[in-house]
Amino acid sequence: MSRTGRVPREQTSLPHLLAGPRLGPTLLRAGAVIWILIASVAFARHLSQATAIGLTAGGTVAFGDDFINFWSAARLAILDRVSEVYNLTKFHEFQVSVLEGPIRLYHYSYPPVMMILNMPFALLPYLWGFGIWLGGGLLAFAVTVRAAWPNTMRRPWDVALYTLAMPAIFANAMTGQTGAWIAALFAGGLMAVERRPIAGGAILGLLIAKPQMAILVPVALLSGRQWTAFVSFCSVAFLLIGASAACFGANVWWEFARQVALLRSYVLEDGTGFWHLFTSVFVTVRHIPAPVSLAYAVQGAVAVIVSGLVISAWRSSAPQNNKNAVLVIGVFLVTPYVMVYDLVVTTLVPLWLVANLPAGDGWRRACLFAFVPLILSPLVTPAFAQVTGFGIGCLLLVPAFGLAVHFCARGARAASECPR
Repeated sequence: MSRTGRVPREQTSLPHLLAGPRLGPTLLRAGAVIWILIASVAFARHLSQATAIGLTAGGTVAFGDDFINFWSAARLAILDRVSEVYNLTKFHEFQVSVLEGPIRLYHYSYPPVMMILNMPFALLPYLWGFGIWLGGGLLAFAVTVRAAWPNTMRRPWDVALYTLAMPAIFANAMTGQTGAWIAALFAGGLMAVERRPIAGGAILGLLIAKPQMAILVPVALLSGRQWTAFVSFCSVAFLLIGASAACFGANVWWEFARQVALLRSYVLEDGTGFWHLFTSVFVTVRHIPAPVSLAYAVQGAVAVIVSGLVISAWRSSAPQNNKNAVLVIGVFLVTPYVMVYDLVVTTLVPLWLVANLPAGDGWRRACLFAFVPLILSPLVTPAFAQVTGFGIGCLLLVPAFGLAVHFCARGARAASECPR
């Protein structure tokens, strides 16, 4: 222990924190390598099964799964066929023609802004686009992990292991989703806000492509008096909305709104075939079971409480890393539409919190209690739901959220007690 009452910096790496004196960081790293190998084999098998007929599993998933949505929508936009994107029948027919095989019905539930951002991938053939989508997202996330790593003696090996061993990365790859890209934007933007508010706000503004992930960002920026970052966030968001309307016509936003209304009842409120992947309060309550009205009421009450805690944290003088952790987990507790592949960004929370970890074994045990369910949630949530019929995703996030809120309060008190 150092004289300052904090854990020595060489002991603040996550392998050291999670392993402790009994297990040992070396054994933990070995376990991470084994998991990466298992996950890689499972992913390769998943891809091979999606080549039964063309680039499909023969009536179920597509090769790359949800990436077919992102690529197809952007490709149709390039071909000046945007009207087909929010038409379920025509969109499905286009995807079948691309994959040359039957697939289940994929729906496009993203705003027109997403098509603009995905155009670089759609300029490439489908397989090339998927490879760059997957590899580029992983690289962007790895860079973000390195930036968030609390130890000044960053070991590239530890950063690589942490990046690849996260179950959320596995869930994201299996579904071909945006999790890694969103994590890089969300966490990268937050880490840039304090020193480079214009750049940080601009990066966060890109989250408008997946608006449920940005729902608390303006609230936090205003609460933290980050005026420049807030203006930058709004400018980029409105610029992208305006650009999409100019490129595709304003009517495309009405088509998107109608699609969202349809999918809300099909995917969120009913959830057949999807609900086990959700991590939201709404879906947990919905499948107690409880009526839709009660699920919305509980989700609304939790959203009010969590928003208040986020506002309080960002108004305080707590370390920025702790504020970031509160905001990121808070988003998952506020919005009803989040799934396990979106959890990639929450894997930055342990890195942020251990950067200001107080000394003492009690805090290490508290971190273990909070971080282990947070990290394992993408694996535990679907498995538990399939076996028991109950979704526990949001419950696994609560310990880490509580710890982040506590660290913010503790950091704010410490800052107020320091002589100026």
